[in-house]
Amino acid sequence: MEAMRKVPYRFPDPNEKHLTTLEAAQRLGVDADTVKKYCNSKPPRLRAMKVGRTWAIPLAEVKRYLKESSVNGRPKKAHCS
Repeated sequence: MEAMRKVPYRFPDPNEKHLTTLEAAQRLGVDADTVKKYCNSKPPRLRAMKVGRTWAIPLAEVKRYLKESSVNGRPKKAHCS
């Protein structure tokens, strides 16, 4: 069966803290569906591993995203009084 392609599959590191989409969404201040879109985007905004039907998102990746988005993000809206 050499015609079959080998697809690399790597389980999340058990020593690393992983979050679900809901937990990541709470930390990022967005909806869980938005987190899923971040994981599915090409290239992914959040690097994550899909385990069955669940995403395993490393805590370090959420922290990286928060740090980068605060530097590169859209400026805050000015509140007019």
